[in-house]
Amino acid sequence: MKGRGRTRTRCTFSIAAGIDAVLAVAPAPAVIQGKTAVISSTSIDLPEHRQVVKDACLAAGFFPEMMESLPARDEDAIAVSMELVDRADVYIGLYAFRYGFVPKGHDISITEMEFDRATRRGITILPFLIHDQHPIVAAMMELIRLGEAQAVVGGSASAGDTFVRALRAAEQACEKNGSSAAAQRDVAVCHGWIGDVLVAQGDLAGALAAFHESLVRSEALAARDAANTQWQRDLSVSHNKIGDVLVAQGDLGGALQAYGKSLAIREALAARDAVNPGWQRDLSVSHNKIGDVLIAQGDLGSALQAFGKSLALREVLAARDAGNVQWQIDVAVSCSKLGTHAALSVDERRSHLIRGRDLLAGLKAQGRLPPNQDHTGWFDEKLKDLGPGGGLV
Repeated sequence: MKGRGRTRTRCTFSIAAGIDAVLAVAPAPAVIQGKTAVISSTSIDLPEHRQVVKDACLAAGFFPEMMESLPARDEDAIAVSMELVDRADVYIGLYAFRYGFVPKGHDISITEMEFDRATRRGITILPFLIHDQHPIVAAMMELIRLGEAQAVVGGSASAGDTFVRALRAAEQACEKNGSSAAAQRDVAVCHGWIGDVLVAQGDLAGALAAFHESLVRSEALAARDAANTQWQRDLSVSHNKIGDVLVAQGDLGGALQAYGKSLAIREALAARDAVNPGWQRDLSVSHNKIGDVLIAQGDLGSALQAFGKSLALREVLAARDAGNVQWQIDVAVSCSKLGTHAALSVDERRSHLIRGRDLLAGLKAQGRLPPNQDHTGWFDEKLKDLGPGGGLV
């Protein structure tokens, strides 16, 4: 790995063929729950490759664990990614031109941390390296990496300039090979990053324009291949980003429409692949976004239904893997929404607040709750607001 000057053997054979060959001795797909494979890589530049690996794992009878639904820039991501590796039977590493995000206070990327963890555990490791002539543009990936780093340290102006340069590189790649889906997606991704920077700068109009540009590209890709789940998810993310800006601008009706389009896509993805926890979590996020808008519009009944659907999805995920910290925190977030919902009785709200607080307190007692997710104090304050019987211990 790059962080320690390691050398890596270049694998030029087909990823799917390579995985099929190595996992050929795996049991039939009927026992997928018994074996898991963690898929480790940077994600922004390798979405199609990750999808191929996922499909190959399922075909070989291994349940694929992926990072798409997990946080990307704080200690949560480190803790949860380590848990993914700890419960995996096989580690599959995909390495291209990007080294990956290095969290504050660390000197190696999360991707390398995952590799180190798999090495220490002694599980099977399958590394796949990109060919030097692959159409992914190394220079553009380095610009995106630089922009990410600048955004993390608060340099939104510098990050914006860097993402614009990355966009220009992606557009040039499109001009050279207009039929390249990867190049088209790179353009969409860059517009999205520029929109994020503009939001941070308070330029909501500019951000909305950038997100619309990303949406147009994503729509074209999704229409090109309706079976490509990554492109469908990209489209849902674009709708959500537009919805977020419209909420900030006070256009609740427009935001609800955007969130509804995202929800429809995510419902289709979840129905297509019921065993994919990422799709289920995405769906829960959409329900919460819609619920928040409905609360703002005063439609408490519909908001209650949306929050209830989100909680139900998150409870299933949390029950599937009690060791997954993020999924437990997700349940607590849903409890916070229901615990402050005016349409519920005081006893019902109290029950949700106690449950959410106890979930976080349990993780904290185990040393597994990231500091920036410690909202136990917030739950205690809300319980106090309910008056006597607030459940404080």
